[in-house]
Amino acid sequence: CVHTGLSSRSCAQSPLTSEGVRSHNNSCSGQLVLLRVAAPSNSVNTTFNTDPASFEPIFWRGIQWGAAEWSEGFITGFMFNEDAWSLLSIGQPTWFTPFFRLGTDEGIDLTKSGGDAEKWMNEIEPSLVRIHAYWKEKRVNQPAALLSDDYHHLGRQKEFPQVVRGGPKIGRNEPCPCGSGKKFKKCCGADGAPPTVH
Repeated sequence: CVHTGLSSRSCAQSPLTSEGVRSHNNSCSGQLVLLRVAAPSNSVNTTFNTDPASFEPIFWRGIQWGAAEWSEGFITGFMFNEDAWSLLSIGQPTWFTPFFRLGTDEGIDLTKSGGDAEKWMNEIEPSLVRIHAYWKEKRVNQPAALLSDDYHHLGRQKEFPQVVRGGPKIGRNEPCPCGSGKKFKKCCGADGAPPTVH
């Protein structure tokens, strides 16, 4: 297929349109989508495995990409292993603050009122390096037999390692690390506060 660079066999079997052009079947279209997702993903994986500090989020490459959309997509990725990501975000809340400040409605409101969007955009890369180092250490220290069972629990209860807080505990009367200016107990530490800002 000229569009995907893959074998043209499936495209050659596609019917011709009235203009004499082959219409792509779902298989070819699926391959195209997979390639468009896999190529950037492979590039990101290579960068993080060789030189994590050199990673640059796509929103820095042009005005057509937005940090808010990028951060929202990053947060959406938590759903693939929500238990593990939630545990990490509780143990290391400041690592996630940039994503929540730029990728959620309430975070965007705080960022607009603070006028500090660029600050949070600049915090994304260091946060990603820390998050990558955390998960890399977990993979390295996990026995090989457990790696294959990471996503397939086969009916067993999955155990998560204890997350150790990277910094001091945030006191209830200290300023909230989300940057709102409020005390932690009146902001993100309040009972029922959504865990989205940090």
